Formats: sequence, structure tokens, C-alpha cells
Amino acid sequence: MAKKKDIIGLDLGHSVVKLVEYSSKKKQVTTIAKLFLESTEWDNEISLSSKLQAWMEEKKQAAAPEVVSSISARHAIIKPVFVARDEKNISDAIRFEMEHYLSSPLEDFAFSWQTLADSKTQNQKILVAAYRKSEINRYKALIHNRNLPLTVLDIDVFAAFNAFITNYPEYANGLQYIIKADLDLISGIYCQDGQFHDTHNIPLPDSFITAEDKERGHIISETCQQIKTLYENGLKSFEDSPANQKFIICGDLATDEEFAQALDAVMPLEMEKLNAFKEVEFPHDPEYADKVLETAPQCATALGLALRYKGDG
Repeated sequence: MAKKKDIIGLDLGHSVVKLVEYSSKKKQVTTIAKLFLESTEWDNEISLSSKLQAWMEEKKQAAAPEVVSSISARHAIIKPVFVARDEKNISDAIRFEMEHYLSSPLEDFAFSWQTLADSKTQNQKILVAAYRKSEINRYKALIHNRNLPLTVLDIDVFAAFNAFITNYPEYANGLQYIIKADLDLISGIYCQDGQFHDTHNIPLPDSFITAEDKERGHIISETCQQIKTLYENGLKSFEDSPANQKFIICGDLATDEEFAQALDAVMPLEMEKLNAFKEVEFPHDPEYADKVLETAPQCATALGLALRYKGDG
């Protein structure tokens, strides 16, 4: 029988790093932590790597947990493509379809994909992610630690989706629109009947974090309008008007009242904050209870990463 694993889910954001450690043996979350970064720290890879590794060593509970991390959706191209059902070489067909979306040669990218729900058409719908190899290597270099081996490198929007489907089985039917709102990037995720369907990104300006109140309010207002427009445009890709629509928010800005109120004011759906620990056990300790309430929406991606191996062994 395989040994039960302790997993650190590491959401490596440009402004805030979130860490969630999950013990498969105890079947509970054992650590929740955040590390705030200055924007200039990303320019010094060696210094940032040392800081990250020392921080993880300090926060981890298990002696030798494995690390599952993610790259930002800004460094990946995620597209649904259609391939003939009788296609013999799926890999080549996918690369041919994705070439239309890539600005660099195919050899600059690594690919992963999954077939989406069956349809009545002659083509099968496949969700494809193209990762820039240079970014994969960069993230690996930042996290590399022989005492904390990096075992999986995912994309953050897939991990946020994993946290959602783990905690909200009651939303298995219908359309869900998840906003992953971080301090540098807004990602919108379309899910239908428990499957990831599509995503889009809205970068936030570098000035957002340090902006004065008036400028910050202007950025938030414009961004919320963009989110609404992209949401409405995205609905057109569904053949029928989806039923049971839900609007979920997670990420750094999920607990920012100004952002949450502005978004709630323009969206046609009632907003719900993603409780990343709704269906996950954690130590019954007052300190943890308070931390969970404060950080649950922000830690969705880290939790989704940590649960990649939930139940293994």
C-alpha cells in the first residue's frame, strides 16, 4: 500500500503567496499561511527562491511533505478546441488547433488536455492548456528544494476550480461563473455541470496595489464592468441559456469590501464567497477557526492544489 502523503499546496501569487498543508493520514488541513511580497522581489529570482524556501520550511508541519504548486493563468493559453471523434492522432490535432492561438512556435510550449462532456456533434470538445516552457522552468527554479520536492505544477484556475467542486457538490448541475480575483490578475472561470469549460483573464495595472483611494476606486469600477461584459459575452458560447446560474468569488480581493461591493452592484447574479474549507476538516482550535474564516476565499487555489492527492494511499 502506498504511503499516505502530506501535501503542501502553494499558490505562488505575484503579491501574496498562500500555503495550505493537507495531511492525508489525518485527513485534515494542518497549516494555513500567507506571505506578502513586494513587486520588486519577482525581479530577483535567487533572493525570492531563498525567501520562499525558508518560509515553507518554517510553516510546514510534516517532516517531508511534497509540494504541489501552480503557474498563473497569465502564463498559459487555455482554450476549448474541437477534434473529430475518429481522429487517430489526438496530440497532433490539438497542436494544429492551438497553433492559431499561440504567438510563439509550438516547441516553446508544453501541452495538457482533457476531454469535456460528450455532445451530440461529430466533433469532441477538448480543453487544452498550453504552458510556456520558460515559465515552467522559472517556477520550478523558485520552488526547488530537495527537502520539499515539487511533484506537480498545475495552473491556478484549475486549482481554484478543484477547490470549488470539492466544497460545493450541491452545485454539480447548472452553470457556475467563478471569479478568481487576485491583486495582479482577475480570472473568470466558466463551469457547467461540474466541468471546467473556459476561462479569461483581466490584468490589473501594477499601480493598483499602491493606488490612492480615488485611482483605486476608478480601477475597481472599470474592472468590474469588464468582468460583467466578459461574463455576458461568454454566455453566448452556450447553446441554451444555462439554468441554475451561480456566481462565486475567491482570491485576494474576495475579502476586499470595496471590490466585492462594486462587483456585486454590476453583476446580474447574487455573489457568494467561496469557502475553501467548507467540506474540509481542520484542527478544532480557536486560532484555526478564526484563520479559516478570514482566509477561506483567499486560500481556494492553495487548497485546490493540496487536495490533488486527497485520498491517495
